[in-house]
Amino acid sequence: MQNEIADAVLKGFSLDFIEVEDFDQTLKAEYNIIYYVSDGEMRLLINDKNAYTLLKGDAVFVEKGMKYKLQGNFKATTLNRTAYVE
Repeated sequence: MQNEIADAVLKGFSLDFIEVEDFDQTLKAEYNIIYYVSDGEMRLLINDKNAYTLLKGDAVFVEKGMKYKLQGNFKATTLNRTAYVE
């Protein structure tokens, strides 16, 4: 029953686990994405103007189409749309 509930709730979504050091990358969100920081410090710059520092326990929503830059040493979990949906 739990697997059926998880499949129904998470269908079409993907969880990814990231662990990086000295990370510095500029991206453009192809779809909505949530970052949850589980350890370290993530610096986030959105659309070249809004800067945030996220620490353990913080989360952020990045909207589809936004240009953003990630920097830092951190472990994070992302929730986003899966590349393959039946």
